[in-house]
Amino acid sequence: MLWPSIIWRFCWQRMQAISPIWNRHSTGLKRPRSKRILARNLALADMSAEHEDWETAQYWYEAAAKAGAVRAQFALGKIMERGLGTAPDPQQAIRWYQAAADQGHRAAQFALGAALAEQGHDDAAADWFEAAADQGHVEARHNLALALARGLGRPQDAAAARRHYLRAVAAGYAPSTYNLALMQAQGRGGVQNFRKALALATMAQSLGHGPAQHLIDALREVMPADAIAQAEGLVVQCETNPDLCG
Repeated sequence: MLWPSIIWRFCWQRMQAISPIWNRHSTGLKRPRSKRILARNLALADMSAEHEDWETAQYWYEAAAKAGAVRAQFALGKIMERGLGTAPDPQQAIRWYQAAADQGHRAAQFALGAALAEQGHDDAAADWFEAAADQGHVEARHNLALALARGLGRPQDAAAARRHYLRAVAAGYAPSTYNLALMQAQGRGGVQNFRKALALATMAQSLGHGPAQHLIDALREVMPADAIAQAEGLVVQCETNPDLCG
């Protein structure tokens, strides 16, 4: 079906055609010329990305990114990291993620942390995970907990890892729920508690985390029937108030 392609080309050509008019004539327009140009560049970039014309999208996102548009900087970082329409370029991805992260973009802070961790820059990665976590990014908090649990970019601190996992559990993040279950089962970072471990593993399973079933089976093999029953009753309580399983 050709209609979507035809409509897209028409819209793109029209925006290209009127862009000089936008630039020259500001009578009656409230936004400054630079803001109008930035809005145009972002619109063209978004339209190109929507149609997976990544070469054109990269061109317009870069124009907007160089003007300081944080959303364009983040989008450009993703294009470079994933190699959309171009060869992957991790260093350019980091450059643009950094630009957006410095402006407080939490998804860019997380992406920057992940990219730096891939390159073995654990200290900087943990810093950015913490920055994103402070803004409510759940996966960043999970990664910060991992860093603390393993001593990557942070002094190893199992108790602090537990606390961060617990905050991610409260947000319904399955991998953190499972990892906290493991820590409860092993007694890492606090008192060993099989009942809480089983309750958390059951919660993780209900959230779709496949490996949780193995932990559930292992705990059921060593726990008495009354403790298993107590753990099952604890599930609903911990779903309502995760601190009970912390």
